[in-house]
Amino acid sequence: MSIDNLAQLKALNLFGMAAALAEIQVEAPRLALTLDGYLHRLIDAEIAYSQARSLCYQLSAAKFPMHRDLVGFVWQESPLAQAQIQQLASAAFMEEAHNLILAGGAGTGKTYLATAIHQGKRVRCYNDVDLVNELEREKQAGKTGRMARTLIQVECGNCR
Repeated sequence: MSIDNLAQLKALNLFGMAAALAEIQVEAPRLALTLDGYLHRLIDAEIAYSQARSLCYQLSAAKFPMHRDLVGFVWQESPLAQAQIQQLASAAFMEEAHNLILAGGAGTGKTYLATAIHQGKRVRCYNDVDLVNELEREKQAGKTGRMARTLIQVECGNCR
């Protein structure tokens, strides 16, 4: 592996390619990769890296208290039917510009479901108390409307 190539990839912010370069160079002779195949593997590595970083950023920006998915969901403990939850998980309601409000007692799976169904969309999660407190702070600071402008940038803006 050429240190110059690695440094150039990093200088171009192609960190996915840089991370995969050594592995691909080792595999290339064994797999008889052509130049086109070699380049394809590097591009795939960069795309995967970019998608992973985007997902990490989206989850961080959403301010979910924890990451969840439906793989570990205990269907028997939910009052909603599995088919209904899976329909929500398709996120079709977001495409139709509908909101989703999850309400219920503590421990009923509201945050779990909200986190699981975000579907890679730009979302923001608030619990009711934090949302009201943030709006009140904004009002007291004389900066009403700032939160509304921020929420315009997200595709789904409230978890309860």
